[in-house]
Parts: sequence; structure tokens; C-alpha cells
Amino acid sequence: MKIEKLKDLKSQKGYQFNQQYFVAYEGNSQFDANNQDYLACLDFIKNGGKLEPEFTPEELLKRAKEDKLAQLETNYQNFVDKPFKAKSKLIENGVPTNKDVEYNFDCQTKDDAKRDPTVVCFATMLNYLANKNGLINKALESAPDFNSFKQIIIEGDKTLLSKIYTPYITKDLNGNKIVAMFSYLNATQLAMHIGTRIASALENKAKIIADINNCKTIEELEKINIDF
Repeated sequence: MKIEKLKDLKSQKGYQFNQQYFVAYEGNSQFDANNQDYLACLDFIKNGGKLEPEFTPEELLKRAKEDKLAQLETNYQNFVDKPFKAKSKLIENGVPTNKDVEYNFDCQTKDDAKRDPTVVCFATMLNYLANKNGLINKALESAPDFNSFKQIIIEGDKTLLSKIYTPYITKDLNGNKIVAMFSYLNATQLAMHIGTRIASALENKAKIIADINNCKTIEELEKINIDF
């Protein structure tokens, strides 16, 4: 067969000729050194025929951008899912103690409700707010003046902050299984931490996406840092 156009399909280890036919070359399990189409391709190249690349520069840039954007999304997700380092009181044999324990609070949804961050965090917040509402109502009923009302709220709130918690089953920083008193303070710190982290990461990601899309060459693309 007369070869009129030849493309080197490196990803498939073969030649595409005349835009529709394929023949394997060395490195492909289907390679046959005596194949007439393969020999014709060699003659075409030997006689000065143009061997076109598998992808045009534009296609290569487009594929490189897609790969970079996919890796960026992975890096972003890994960053926002990083655990939050928390410190709480320890629960031993079902009884709260005064012992401090540090642990990593997962920021990814878990199948186990006792370890699911959303369940633990919001259960703690709702429990606190419900008790705080009861405290306010009690103060309104019993306080003779505003200063007394304020004092009841301040002292009562201290008690709530120390007593309102959700047991959180996890591991300490040394890998030992523990049950921590995940408090309202822990919950608010976690919410602020996650919110700030996600907002900052989203802003950074948007800038990186714009930089990637504006690249004109693969060399420019390779210089873009996609770490968080």
C-alpha cells in the first residue's frame, strides 16, 4: 500500500498511515518485522516522508492543562480534608476526667456516626445552644435586675462550657484509642478553622486555575505550583 501520510502513535507503539490504518512497530506485542505495511512505513520515512507526531503542540498543551487541573483538584481536596488538631479532656470508662488529651479531629465524613465530624460538631453545638436557651429563660424568671441577670448568664455559661460535650471516639497523637470530650469550644474552633481554611484554599485554587488556563506553552505550565 502506498503511504501518503504517516503519524507516530507512541502511546500505542505503532504507526497510523493514511489517517485510518495502523501497524505495530518494535515494542508492541503485535510487532512483525516482516509486515509489509510496516516495511512500507520505513521506506516512506527513509525516502524523506514526514513522520507526524501523535499530538499537535496545541493538543499536548490541552492534555497537560487537563492533567494539571485534575492534580490541582486532588491537592485541594487533600488540603481541606486534613485533620484538625484538637485538645480536650479525656473520658475514661465512661467518666469525664481532668486529663488533657490531644488528637486529630477528622474533617471527612465517616460511616461511623460516633466519628463523623458533622454529627459530632453539630450535636455539640445544638446541645450547648439548647441548654443556653434554658439558662436564659431561667435567668429571666429569677433575676431581680439586669446585673443579676448578667451574672447568672456568665456563671451559668461557664458551667455549660465545661459540661456540654459529645463523646468522640478517636486516637491520640500516639495512636492510642481514646474517647475525648468534644466540647462546644472545640466545635466553634473547628468550624472557624475549616471555614477559614476552605475560603483561603478556594481563593488560591481560583487563582491557580486562571494561571493554568492562561498558559501558552507547556514550559509555562510546568512552572505553576499547585500545592496548598
